[in-house]
Amino acid sequence: MKLYTHSPSPNCIKVMAVAHHLSIALEEVEMEPHSGSCKTPEYLAKNPNGLLPTLEDGGYCLWESNAIIVYLARKFEATALFPTDLVGQAELWRWMSWGMCHWTPAIRPLLYERMVQPLIHRQPTNQAAVEKAEAAFHPLARLLDSHLSQREFLLGTNLTLADFSLGAYLVYNQMAQIPLTDYPAIQAWYARLASLPGWQKALPQMHPPHKR
Repeated sequence: MKLYTHSPSPNCIKVMAVAHHLSIALEEVEMEPHSGSCKTPEYLAKNPNGLLPTLEDGGYCLWESNAIIVYLARKFEATALFPTDLVGQAELWRWMSWGMCHWTPAIRPLLYERMVQPLIHRQPTNQAAVEKAEAAFHPLARLLDSHLSQREFLLGTNLTLADFSLGAYLVYNQMAQIPLTDYPAIQAWYARLASLPGWQKALPQMHPPHKR
């Protein structure tokens, strides 16, 4: 199997962390999205969105990181990461959907304004956009912190794909100055994820594996 990836991307880190955790060997094809390589006819035939990551398994191409990690877990029968019971699966999809629709959109502007703009585009941070993002982030963080206050992981005591899915957007919590100070349960949860060998192996070299 081949993964078209951009190693600093949280969505790509998510996929590689699951792959490493399950000892799945993926051939990584590193791409630079800002170079236009994702907009070539050859790549758009694999992923018409022109985004990363994309998994290629034989003649089958799959895009969307959450779909990819589910595919990997099911293909390799990783029942520990993907529950087999109805309620467990419903909880998994609940949190992965919440992450995609609420958690990620609240965090992404902080990554963009505090990392992408100054480091890649050489542009100043838009403070108004940061303040708007933080205002959206705090209600979600309070909800998640409350949920995790009595649990090791999102579904209880067992690590699942939902943890990989939501946790990936905290990889750059220091650099993006994601305001986690008031959320000790989130901090403890992310520390547990960051301590996983597969998680650490998935991180790009530019980033330290642990939060301060």
